[in-house]
Amino acid sequence: MRLHDMAVEAARTYLEQAGYQVLETCYESPTTGGSADIIATAKRAIHFIDVTARTEPRKGFPDQSIDRSKLENAAIGYLIENSGIRDTKVSLDEMCLLVHGNRAILRHTTGVND
Repeated sequence: MRLHDMAVEAARTYLEQAGYQVLETCYESPTTGGSADIIATAKRAIHFIDVTARTEPRKGFPDQSIDRSKLENAAIGYLIENSGIRDTKVSLDEMCLLVHGNRAILRHTTGVND
């Protein structure tokens, strides 16, 4: 399994344990071309999440900032494709994982669009 796939699965597990409802993983919008690694809901908000991972602890967390337009287009496409979603806050989030062996340190930054 690739590092990114393992990171998405670890992020999904973390979110579910934190009370999020995961709606989609590896989402790509046929309408806008946007993409999100995870789409989840919590506390009347829908979160479009970009997941990054690194295995080299000396380099720290991945420095890659989110591709805002990719997540914005994912949000637009998802909301168009799911017209029943209304009156919901949209949050663009970043989850960075530093993986060492079979353990990971996770940093979840919510609302990077604020």
